[in-house]
Amino acid sequence: MRKTQPWRFRVGDSLVEFYLETGRRVRGLDPYLREAHIGMGCALENFLLCAAASGFATAVSHVEGALGAQSSVSPLQMVARVYGRVHAFFVNAELYR
Repeated sequence: MRKTQPWRFRVGDSLVEFYLETGRRVRGLDPYLREAHIGMGCALENFLLCAAASGFATAVSHVEGALGAQSSVSPLQMVARVYGRVHAFFVNAELYR
């Protein structure tokens, strides 16, 4: 896997959307975006681990899709949505008041 970091994020109040930027792939080595999707999974996993360590409860909604050839994909594909809220422990902790 190449270090192309093919992701973009759209951040809302209680929602983060994960997008795959298909133009950042290595075309000849990843024609079906398989490696790009693996990289997206790693980015998503790291995000979820950091969110949990920071006191956020999260829920993930994956977007249905299939791998396609280079010519059949849009330049920006939504991969997942992460819904979150601050865990009650952190809301009530004296440190965060």
